[in-house]
Amino acid sequence: MSALWNIASFLFKHPMTQDNRVAAVMRFLQWQFATWITRFAMVVPFVDDTVLVIRKSMTGATGVIYVGLPEPEDMSFALHLLRENDLFGDIGANVGVYSVLASGVRKAHSVAVEPVEQTAQHLRQNLAINSLEALVELRQMGIGSLAGELRFTTNEGAENHVAIDDGPVVTVPVIPLDDLFEKRKPILLKIDVEGFETQVLLGGKQTLSDPELKAIIIELNGSGARYGYDDMSVDAQLRNHGFERVSYDFRTRELRSTPFESGGNTIYVKDRGFVEERLRTATAFRVLSQTI
Repeated sequence: MSALWNIASFLFKHPMTQDNRVAAVMRFLQWQFATWITRFAMVVPFVDDTVLVIRKSMTGATGVIYVGLPEPEDMSFALHLLRENDLFGDIGANVGVYSVLASGVRKAHSVAVEPVEQTAQHLRQNLAINSLEALVELRQMGIGSLAGELRFTTNEGAENHVAIDDGPVVTVPVIPLDDLFEKRKPILLKIDVEGFETQVLLGGKQTLSDPELKAIIIELNGSGARYGYDDMSVDAQLRNHGFERVSYDFRTRELRSTPFESGGNTIYVKDRGFVEERLRTATAFRVLSQTI
C-alpha cells in the first residue's frame, strides 16, 4: 500500500503533470497492464523524435512513461544548456536517459560511463535504437580518484554502486575523471554514482578547474555515508573549484542561487553569465505534447 501511495504522490505532485494528472494516471495504468501481459521490453516515445527501450525492472526510467521528464529541472537544464558538438560527460549513465537527451536531441557528443554489464547492454540498446553510436562513446568502467579496480553490486538495478559487502558483485577497471577527459573537457557533467561522488571529484581536479566545464548535475542524497562521506563535503569541493549551487525553473528558464541542501540531484554552475545566455537562447523541445 505504501508503494502505491508513493507512486500516486509522485504522479500528482510532479511538475510535468500539473495540467493533466488524469493522463499521467492513465499512462501508469496502461504500463502496468502492458507489463502484466508481457515481459518483453517496450519502445516508448521520449523527447522530440527520440525513444527509449524500457523494461518493467527499470524503476527510474519508467518515470519517462508516466511524466515525460522524471527529473524535469535537471533534464531541461541539460537540454537548454547543450548545443550541437558540445561534449557531455554522463558518469553513472545507467540505461542512457541523459545521453539520449544530450546526443539524440541536442546532437552533442557524449561520453557515457556505466560499469555494470547488464545495465551497459540496456544502454547500448537505447543508443542503437536512436542511431547514436557515432555521437556517444560508451565506457564500461568505473570512475574514481585513482586508476585500479573496484567491485560493483550487480543486483540493485539503477542503484548499483561500489560494493562494500559480500554479495553479487563484479570487478571492473577504474580510472580518474581527468584521464577520461584527458583530450577534451566537457561543458556539462552529470554525476550519479550512488554515494561515490567524493572519489569521482578527487580524481577530476583538472577537469573541475578547466574553464570549458560550465555546469555539473550531481546526485546528493546522503548515500555517500556508506563510504564515510557526506554531502556537505561534496558541496565544499565544488565551491572550491568556483561552482555555485543553483536551482532551475524550466518554465521561465531562470537560475536561482540556493543554499546547500541534501536530497537529490543538484545543479552547480560556473561562469553563470555564459550559462544563463545559453539557457535563454536555447531552442525549445517537446515532451508529452508540452513545449519547454
